[in-house]
Amino acid sequence: MGSKVDVVIIGAGPAGLALANCFNGSSLKVRLFEKRLTRAKAGRADGLKFLTLEIFDALGIFDHVMSEACRHEEICHWSPGKDGTLQRLAIVPDIVPGLDEPREVTLAQDKVEQYLEDNLARHGSVQLERGRVPVKLVVDGSSIDDSGSHPVQLSLKNTSPKANNGTNSLNSGYVARTEEEEIFHAKYCVGCDGANSWTRNEMGIGVHLEGTDSIWGVIDIIPKTNFPDIRKACTIRSASSGSLLIEPREGRLVRFYVHIENVAANQGSSFDKSTCSPEKIASIARNIMFPYKLEYSVLEWWSAYHVKQQVANTLGSSNRVFIAGDAVHLHSPKAGQGMNASVQDDILKTYELERKPIAHALINFDRAYVPLFSNGCSSGSEKIASTDASKRFQTAYVEGLTSSTGIGIKYEPNRLVDEQGAPGYNGVAKNVVVGMRLKNVKIINQADGVMIRIQKLVKPDGKFRLLVFPGDISKGREAQRLLQLGEDLSHSKSEHPQALYARGHIEIITVHAAKRADIELLDLHEVFHPWSDEGGWDYWKVYSDDSTWHEGPCNTYNTLGIGAEGCMILVRPDGYVSLVCRMGDIGPVERFLAGCIDMTSE
Repeated sequence: MGSKVDVVIIGAGPAGLALANCFNGSSLKVRLFEKRLTRAKAGRADGLKFLTLEIFDALGIFDHVMSEACRHEEICHWSPGKDGTLQRLAIVPDIVPGLDEPREVTLAQDKVEQYLEDNLARHGSVQLERGRVPVKLVVDGSSIDDSGSHPVQLSLKNTSPKANNGTNSLNSGYVARTEEEEIFHAKYCVGCDGANSWTRNEMGIGVHLEGTDSIWGVIDIIPKTNFPDIRKACTIRSASSGSLLIEPREGRLVRFYVHIENVAANQGSSFDKSTCSPEKIASIARNIMFPYKLEYSVLEWWSAYHVKQQVANTLGSSNRVFIAGDAVHLHSPKAGQGMNASVQDDILKTYELERKPIAHALINFDRAYVPLFSNGCSSGSEKIASTDASKRFQTAYVEGLTSSTGIGIKYEPNRLVDEQGAPGYNGVAKNVVVGMRLKNVKIINQADGVMIRIQKLVKPDGKFRLLVFPGDISKGREAQRLLQLGEDLSHSKSEHPQALYARGHIEIITVHAAKRADIELLDLHEVFHPWSDEGGWDYWKVYSDDSTWHEGPCNTYNTLGIGAEGCMILVRPDGYVSLVCRMGDIGPVERFLAGCIDMTSE
């Protein structure tokens, strides 16, 4: 017969673990399977961009990550001078206009995975099973339109009958199993199983693959060097020995990406890693960095690879099986997008419509970016002079700071993005773009005066957030308007949004523009600070755009372009804006949610 579950996730890398963490606290039955018996202890992805850190904050592991991560503040570009000697070309602040948070930190992927695993164990909502290999995946096409059906059948076997040595401890990394094979019947399946995805192949999903002419090596070492910028992110382009990228890591570690050679750029070409070694990579790095010296006594990890770019032809099958992360997109690691794009992949009914263009944009960026790392790189048969290439590379690198954060992503109109908005909404929030991620503005809790970032309230728990900006409610007109909204929400005869609010599918968060001292929380309508018999009043639903005692003014309304009339903003579970409408006008919200509630109901 097999077990019935809501969701099965194949692969416990960053994408699979991040997705699993989105179900923490949920009543859904979710299982996470991984064929590896243990996590890899070193190497692989290490760059974490701003949006990924925001997601980690919502998941509850941000503080853990930041306690160990290496924060990047500056980027240095080195290139040959007129006499051919290596010199510092520029120091660029690692910032993006409009972003007042760190753009990037670095931390080993195995540590990120450990924090995500520990978070799963703390909540106990999702069970991770290691040593479990999928062997068969089929979808019953006759029942895929029935939301209550379990049309996905997944069969698994153990890596080894004694994979866990008889233990059943969370500390062992996976749950012990004794069955030779087990069948699960699921509503949905998500394959987060890497570039050579078994799920993708089982579903017959093809990929578009392109090889480049670049062979690169990477070493994680504790360097002994007189190079002055070793604790900054650096690009170094030599006159004749190639180029490299330096990424400082946690502790004393530093990662070196080193261009080794160019080969024929065709899909059939292969690279024999046995022809490379850590010392060969370090030797090339020394030549590139000359006259500076480079030695090391600690080598944590190394690898070498032929840069390839691939993107899946489709991101799922029958709206029941999806792929995410490297199963969708594969590219060079030098822009630090692999783990980030994987973590940010969303599993929604609009998933392919929204994320496939992002995957293609990522590959196109990488395709243009990789050749600029190499001296004498070519566009077609035309060779680019070193000086011109250095200038082009520096320009592309700086431009890439914004694109690599993901803050420029804009989803096109669909059933989760109402770009037209409500009648008369234009201008009520001039700096809020429907389809883009809501700016992570500061707000102050009305009850305790503690400042937080608004995205911390947008947890990936399947809920929409109706953000109410009523203006200065110390004034009579604005206070009355907020009271009326509370009445409308609590007595609405429409199924939406009140039924959703009562069932926990929508959360109402209020951010007013009055001075905190002029407002009493319990004077507001109960819908804005709901009561529960177990926990009493909810003190974490009302906030102010006031000045903090330690961090200064919030300037929330000014940052979002909201005027005295206020507005309402409907935010999706992933932090992107679905709808903007006038303050108090719940009609557009009702109509919008009526069209997509089937995607969020349990």
